[in-house]
Amino acid sequence: MGNIIIVEDNNEILHYLCTVLQAAGYTVQGVATVQKCMDALRAKRFEIDLLILDVQLGDGTAFAFLEHLKVINPLFLPKICFISSNRDAETIKTAVSYGASDYIVKPILSGTLLTKVGALLGGDEKAEVFSTANCDFEAKLIGIDIFQPDVTVTEITEVGIRLKSSVRFQVGGLVPLNIEELQKILKHCADHIVFRIKKSEKLRWGKYVSEAEFVGVPEEKITKLRALTIRGNFIPAGATKKTA
Repeated sequence: MGNIIIVEDNNEILHYLCTVLQAAGYTVQGVATVQKCMDALRAKRFEIDLLILDVQLGDGTAFAFLEHLKVINPLFLPKICFISSNRDAETIKTAVSYGASDYIVKPILSGTLLTKVGALLGGDEKAEVFSTANCDFEAKLIGIDIFQPDVTVTEITEVGIRLKSSVRFQVGGLVPLNIEELQKILKHCADHIVFRIKKSEKLRWGKYVSEAEFVGVPEEKITKLRALTIRGNFIPAGATKKTA
């Protein structure tokens, strides 16, 4: 089904990932260091389908390791999936610049792992870097009393949201939004969730589309969201879909 090497310096996580993928029929070798990964690659004559790399390892970073690989074997171009407990925008941007086919945030659910690896090794060239689910949720901007702009969340990913609005949000700015459906899923006690705007563009018909990342949402809450986004349609039971 596919030849995989996993590089993870946490033995419990490494054992878990190997067990899940081996049970699904993949050929998997797990190693804990960059040096052992290099040894494994040489032993396999660089004939592998997927490298799953922890971003930060005990004997170096995955990014530095990939730079080294390019020097010693520039023809070696496997699919690469980074794993990390870090989901900040800069780390993810760096991972993408190093050729990431995917980036999975820990803790990693078995279903998420199998779905993503299956997509990567199934040759889906259109696979997105993150699981994305479509939705149509109304959002309200906190702190606006007189004029409330029209804001609709159209996609939810593992790290943030995509939204359409009647106003343009400043890139880099923090935006507090009340999204009832999402807050129910996350069991978010506050009356809003804060997002940082990563990108904002004007659409042809006078609306704006923006991408934003979660700010201050604990990882244990994101874990539940990740399990839902992997399904592709974010309309959980009990949620109210916004109509036009």
